Amino acid sequence: MFSSIKIGLLLATVVGGWFLYGWGSQIVTNYGVMAAKIERLQRDAALRETRLASRQTMLERRDAAIDASKCKVQIRAWIKDPDTLPGFRKDPFNPNAGN
Repeated sequence: MFSSIKIGLLLATVVGGWFLYGWGSQIVTNYGVMAAKIERLQRDAALRETRLASRQTMLERRDAAIDASKCKVQIRAWIKDPDTLPGFRKDPFNPNAGN
């Protein structure tokens, strides 16, 4: 009976070790995945901020060019309503539209 208790304790220790090993490796894997995800999200956020800054610069340059133009009122009207552009094709699927 004494030997069966030792075998039971040994078996319990092995099973417990196996569960602890699985739990530990899962934690390490989760931290690795989270680190990669955080890095990807930070890179995406930086890319979005760069694109936004580029777009704002482009709009500022466009507005400066429009303000320097003699026909800024007409250009602003075209920006607001592109359908009023001269030669604008109202039906893009009709080859004779706008001619």
